[in-house]
Parts: sequence; C-alpha cells; structure tokens
Amino acid sequence: MRTRRLALAGFLFTVTLWAQRVTVTLAATTDLHGQVYPYDYYTGRPANRGLAKIAALVREARAGSRNLDPGPNLLRILLGEPAAGDRSAPAGLLQDRIVVAETSIDDMNPELFGYVMEKLFAAGALDVIWIPIHMKKNRPGTLLQVLCRPDLLEAIVDCILTETTSLGVRHYEAGRCMLPRSAETIETSFGKVAVKRVCSTRGEIRRVPEYEECRRVALEQNLPIRVVYDRIAGEANNLTKVPLPDRSGP
Repeated sequence: MRTRRLALAGFLFTVTLWAQRVTVTLAATTDLHGQVYPYDYYTGRPANRGLAKIAALVREARAGSRNLDPGPNLLRILLGEPAAGDRSAPAGLLQDRIVVAETSIDDMNPELFGYVMEKLFAAGALDVIWIPIHMKKNRPGTLLQVLCRPDLLEAIVDCILTETTSLGVRHYEAGRCMLPRSAETIETSFGKVAVKRVCSTRGEIRRVPEYEECRRVALEQNLPIRVVYDRIAGEANNLTKVPLPDRSGP
C-alpha cells in the first residue's frame, strides 16, 4: 500500500483513502480565517498574517521530500457547522434536524409495500411516504421516502436494503419547523379518548382526534368513522355537537 505524507503544522494522524494510506499533519490553530487568508474577515482590511506564515510552518513541519511543484505538499481542512444550523426558529415554532432517506424502486411487488412500511416504523421512522414516479426507460416506479432521526439512519438504511429490491439509498439532513403539540386524554360522549393538542403561532389551541381512537370507537359503536371523528373534534374544541345517526332501526 502506498503511503503519502501531507504536512502542515501541529499534530499528526493517518487516514486511509481508497487504496492509499495518507498521513496528515494539521495546523493547530483556532483561527483559520485569520491564519490562512491575508486579510481579516471581520474588518475587511489586510492583516499581517496569511499564506506567508502558513508556508513557513509547512516548510518546518513537512514530512517527506516529494516535489509536487507547482502545487504545495499539504491539505487544508476547514471544519465548522452549517450556517443554516445557527438560525433561530420563527416565533412560536419548534425546530430540529432530521434525516431524509430515499430510494427509487421499479422492480418490486407493490403488495409488499404495506409490510415494508410497518417494518420501517418499527425501526424508528418518523414517517414513511410512497410517491409514484417514472424512472429510466419510462418505467413506472415508486419513490420510497423515510424521515428519521440522525441516530437511526443506519437502522433505516438496513431495513430498506433488506426488505426491498433497492440496491442503494440516498440520504441527507433537513431542517424542520413544527407547531408545539402534546398528547391529551379528554372526556367525551364516547368516554375517554386520546387527542393531539396543537398550539398555533398565534397562540390558538386546537385538538385533533387520533385515528386509532376514532377507529376503536367506530367499531365499538357501529358508527361511521367520519361521524365519530367529527363528534370528538367538536367536543374537544367546544364546538356544536354533531348529531349521531339513528341506528335503532331493523
């Protein structure tokens, strides 16, 4: 295996890139802008620091003798956080970062999609979306898009590659703004049911019935689920009660 040594000044470590081992010495500085560039970012004026200083440090710390003229025998790395990550959320909203993992599928039995969705939710997915698309050679396909927290990306990718015919998964981070919400249990004419309490940016409160609760009540009471939903939503938000259909007939 070939070994290349790249040097700046400061501390030394070795990494492996493809089939090559690269030994890198990084500049031990906490102010890369001032040390590398011949001007001060904050004042916009020239500074008595810059490339000349870096060149002197490189000459002192450079390892190896390979001549890469006209390029320098060094690697510069800038480490920092994306500017978008420092932005504050709009007033009244919560903010976090999630990962979007997605893949395009054109050779899988769609009857299996429901099972895959269940497995992804069991692996920790926040949401699972199936989107009809057209792929190469004008083949109809499906875009599988999964939202998850960054620490669960590995589990989600493993689930996609195991449970589908996909050969690869794209993933990227995305910012997310959300209305504050919480779970509540309220008393209704159907008994106690779970609802979601949501607060708008104007401070308005609304309560949204949970689907599973509406489904349970509809089956227990032999009522249309839309009627159950409207009744619970009306009572939860202090609206006019929705009359129940007459089920006393033959």
